[in-house]
Amino acid sequence: MSRIEHLTMKARDAIAMNGTGGMSTGEALAVALVLNRSDWLAKMDYTIAEALNRIDDDWIAIIPQVARSIDAANVVMAQANDAARDEVAFSDLSAGSGEIDLQAKLVTYGNAPGYRDMTFTFDLQRLGSASTRVRLQVPADDCASLVEHILHVHRFAWSEDGPIDRREGEMRPSWIDTAPR
Repeated sequence: MSRIEHLTMKARDAIAMNGTGGMSTGEALAVALVLNRSDWLAKMDYTIAEALNRIDDDWIAIIPQVARSIDAANVVMAQANDAARDEVAFSDLSAGSGEIDLQAKLVTYGNAPGYRDMTFTFDLQRLGSASTRVRLQVPADDCASLVEHILHVHRFAWSEDGPIDRREGEMRPSWIDTAPR
């Protein structure tokens, strides 16, 4: 096994264990440097300079290469985890089991100039779970319906004393009154 393979394996072990466990001091220091874990160095009572002084030059030379390979592997793993999470998060819909209650945060919107269709990008989240980014393409007829519903809800909420979830100092938005009835 090459030094690169050895250090890569040790770094993956440390990621899995969230620590350097029973590694030798040299391995633990090199792994902490590869993973940019100054907290691990501090636990071992080493500074970055002391860690570099403690490990041999051959290991110092391969640290950047191993760090890049670990970063690339982490990106691939994160993408796989995201895809699996998305599949689980929306499996209820594909199974035809009805509605799912999600919290939505608008990230951005877009349109093609001259067309009435719109695209909305939301981060959707079930309570207690990670969010999933979703892009909704809404046809023109539904855009008009959405606007009508939003106006109706906000006009009603701002009637009389204002909405129940009104923030202190929040004023009635002018767009409620300027939009045609």
